[in-house]
Amino acid sequence: MSASCLILLAGCSVFKKASTTETQELETTSQQETTTSDNSEPVTVKITKPETTETQAAKDRALIIAHLKRNELVAQSTASGLHYIIEKEGTEDIPSSATIKAHYEGTLLNGKKFDSSYDRGEPISFPLKAVIPGWQEGIPLLKKGGVGQLFIPSGLAYKDREVGNGLIPANSVLVFKVEVIDVE
Repeated sequence: MSASCLILLAGCSVFKKASTTETQELETTSQQETTTSDNSEPVTVKITKPETTETQAAKDRALIIAHLKRNELVAQSTASGLHYIIEKEGTEDIPSSATIKAHYEGTLLNGKKFDSSYDRGEPISFPLKAVIPGWQEGIPLLKKGGVGQLFIPSGLAYKDREVGNGLIPANSVLVFKVEVIDVE
């Protein structure tokens, strides 16, 4: 699987989740000092306390709504905060256990592209259960054969993690144009 396809996968080792202990330490530590055994200077690591889930969700919602207004787009939304536009209605429901074949282009809200199966000239296939929650929720809304756009808040993407060697900053809202080609 190409490295660019890994950006979508939620279960890859590249995106290892922190343990409960690590998470608690990150949430409570504002500065940590570590010394090395070779008597060199200590290294200070600054960790900012992450926004609460509710606060970040509200920020993401405001960003998505402003983006939609600026671009004169009308989208539907779900209770989770996902916004979507169906450009072409699909014909068949998609079960959560399905393997999907799709073309897509992923951008940040500012339009910066971070991945595209179109650019590679080949759609990807993936188990629906293996991708970010925003795709798990959004792809079934498009249905087999459907085309649309997904506006995914950070809580349904990578939350406060930076991924793809900085291509996707922490707490990023993601925009995907998706064409669901087939469902297995």
